[in-house]
Amino acid sequence: MSRNSRLVSAVSLFVALCPVLVRAQNLPPAQGRRSGRHQSCAEKAGISREVVHKRKALEQEAHSQIRSVCADSSLSDKQRRERIKQIHQNLHEQVQSLMTPEQFEALKACQRELHPGGGHAGGRAGGPCAAP
Repeated sequence: MSRNSRLVSAVSLFVALCPVLVRAQNLPPAQGRRSGRHQSCAEKAGISREVVHKRKALEQEAHSQIRSVCADSSLSDKQRRERIKQIHQNLHEQVQSLMTPEQFEALKACQRELHPGGGHAGGRAGGPCAAP
C-alpha cells in the first residue's frame, strides 16, 4: 500500500469516527453513579451523614431479622409474612424517627423521582423468603 493510500485511509477512519467520539463526550453519567456535581436524595433533603449511617444500620438489622424469620422452620408461611410485615413496619417507624417529617417527605419525593413507578426493583418474586 502506498504512503498516500495509507494517509487517505487514516484520514477517512478519523472522519468516520468523529461523530462517535463527539456523542461519547456528551453522554450523561451512568445511572447509579454520582459525579461530584450531583447530590444524593439524603443530601437534597438535608439529612446528615450520621442519620444516613444510622438508617443503613437499621436496615441491615431488619434484613438480619428477616433472614432469621425465613430460617425458622417452626413458623407457617402466614406467620412468616406477619412477622416480616411487623419488622418492616418497625423499620419504617425507626427510620422516620431519625429525621423531621419535612426531611422524610423530601427524601421520599426525591426517591420517587429517581424511581418512577415505585416498587422494589430488586425484590424477589415470592417474597423475602423465596429461594434465590
